[in-house]
Amino acid sequence: MSIETVIPQGIDAATDGQLFAREAMAYSRSPQLAVRVTAGAEASNIRRFTLRVVNRRGKDCLGLFALLVVIGTAAAGGPAGTQTVSIVSGATVQTIASNQAFILFTAANGVAELDVTVVGASSRYVRAGVLAVMGGTTEVAWT
Repeated sequence: MSIETVIPQGIDAATDGQLFAREAMAYSRSPQLAVRVTAGAEASNIRRFTLRVVNRRGKDCLGLFALLVVIGTAAAGGPAGTQTVSIVSGATVQTIASNQAFILFTAANGVAELDVTVVGASSRYVRAGVLAVMGGTTEVAWT
């Protein structure tokens, strides 16, 4: 007669089901969409920032998105600084604070670009979040 060997898990060890539940909960709490912000090289006091909408896995999303964009001088601060901003691609829906905070639409490829000009040695923080996925009609013509 053979004796089955059973080695129980430690009291504090999670079961496979608990591990799955924990990971699923953490995944569901992360935002479905995020904005990846990248800064280009400085040329004549100007840096181009690319704001790209991505999914939870970091994959690019195509479509029209509304973004909140805030430019500041502190990592955890709000809108600030004396920079000038020019929207290169996408469209400004509303300027909240001149050259500091905006609501923008991306282009149809899920990307917005802006040029930030800062004269002299300084630092800026550019942050962005997805406010909405935009939907609408197909073309509607008037005659």
